Amino acid sequence: MSLIRNITNAEIAAFKTDGVVHLKGFFDPEWVTMLQERADFVLRNPGKLANELAQDAPDGRFFSDTFLWHQNDGFKEFIYRSPAAEIVGQVMESTKINIVFDQFLIKEPSTDEPTVWHHDLTYWPIKGPNVVTLWLALDDVTEETGSMEFVKGSHLWGERYHPVAFVDPTKYDTPEPPVPDIDNRRDEFEFIRFDYEPGDCTVHHGMLVHAAGGNRSATQRRRAYVTRWAGDEVVYDPRPNIQTMLWEPAIDAGAPLDSDLWPVVWPAN
Repeated sequence: MSLIRNITNAEIAAFKTDGVVHLKGFFDPEWVTMLQERADFVLRNPGKLANELAQDAPDGRFFSDTFLWHQNDGFKEFIYRSPAAEIVGQVMESTKINIVFDQFLIKEPSTDEPTVWHHDLTYWPIKGPNVVTLWLALDDVTEETGSMEFVKGSHLWGERYHPVAFVDPTKYDTPEPPVPDIDNRRDEFEFIRFDYEPGDCTVHHGMLVHAAGGNRSATQRRRAYVTRWAGDEVVYDPRPNIQTMLWEPAIDAGAPLDSDLWPVVWPAN
């Protein structure tokens, strides 16, 4: 599916310097409605990689499920036919795009559970300069309902931080140092935050440090369909004690990601 417009040079420049770009209205109501319906279906019928991320909370619900597109043709249609792959291809100025995985991140009303400060890439068995997350809003999202806050330019720090598992902080046993204590050093950093309407998205770099508060609204849901993508020069980097993939790809360490697990989606052949 063609884009409503091309990504501008200014948007590409913002992504390079800030680590994130906000794109409004790139996904039409048909995609949003389909994903809203599937979000509610998955909430009722979690997959084998689903997690409840607010297990001790008396109210609310923070739900995650991953690798949906391998298990459901509706999500596969989004991965191959929606604007998402071309959006990230243009943002990263890459010649090809692989899908890494897709995910629902849903914070229901009155969910206090925050999303801790982290960056994405160290959770996954891949490495390279062109890895991004496209975070697509399926509801109105504000600071009150848990919009993400990004540390501007932190993808350029050259640091790899320990991946903290949201369910169990001891789950990932890896050697990286912890993320800095952002909240107690806020005067040292610049921050970016966006409000979203359904169909808006952000694209952020895999090394950009970010977090989100809980959903403090008593009525407004915060459903997001999140897709993770890789561009040029990204390779397989298997490491122990990190996030579980749906299966191990049949490729060698250091090889391009092209495989049944992480196929090339864009440009379409």
